[in-house]
Amino acid sequence: MAIIQCPECGKEVSDKAGNCPHCGFGVKQYMEDEEKKRKKQKELEYKIEKYQMEVTMPVPPAKRFSEHEEWQIFCGFVSAVISVGAVIFILIVSKEYSDFASTAAFELILGIVFGGVGIALIKSAFNSRDERFRREQAVYSEAKANFEAYKKQLVSDKIAHDEFLEKYKSANKIRAQAHIPKCPICGSTNLKKISIFAWAFNTALFGEIGALNVAGKTWKCKNCDSRF
Repeated sequence: MAIIQCPECGKEVSDKAGNCPHCGFGVKQYMEDEEKKRKKQKELEYKIEKYQMEVTMPVPPAKRFSEHEEWQIFCGFVSAVISVGAVIFILIVSKEYSDFASTAAFELILGIVFGGVGIALIKSAFNSRDERFRREQAVYSEAKANFEAYKKQLVSDKIAHDEFLEKYKSANKIRAQAHIPKCPICGSTNLKKISIFAWAFNTALFGEIGALNVAGKTWKCKNCDSRF
């Protein structure tokens, strides 16, 4: 036990007191809140130190395709091959058909469509690669120019991400708790779901009375044995 100054009135009071005897300020709650703040601050300092040790100088970026971009190029190449095949069909094969004009027109449209799709896919893959390279180059240049500022920003982003995840998990937990059923008689959450087998067993054992006992009910309270 220690004597502290009341944060409200400034008079001496025990740190174990529930309320200040002079002004009624909630000393106990205040001390608990301060302890939580200290713990949170220590956790934050530990995270910062940990993340700072993990940050390293980024490697110089290189122009390389991602797996998704490689698939784009492959699909674009296939489309281009189909387009070339359509043109070859027009020039060589379709002449043998009686309705050469309509067949050639169809193959020409097919070739143009697939050719356009192929070119668009390949161009998109190259543009995506170049854009990613520019971003990586900017990050690398920033880190190379001022590594400490780069490290500080990276750590700050990680801390912000952790805080977001913590709030997200907390919100999910609150939502989950809000949907937990409670016994209307005793308020207990120690429940058991009434299964179809329980309904059949009650019906077989007690007849209509047993069936009515669980009819239209979903939960059985393990605390007070009520059904609702």
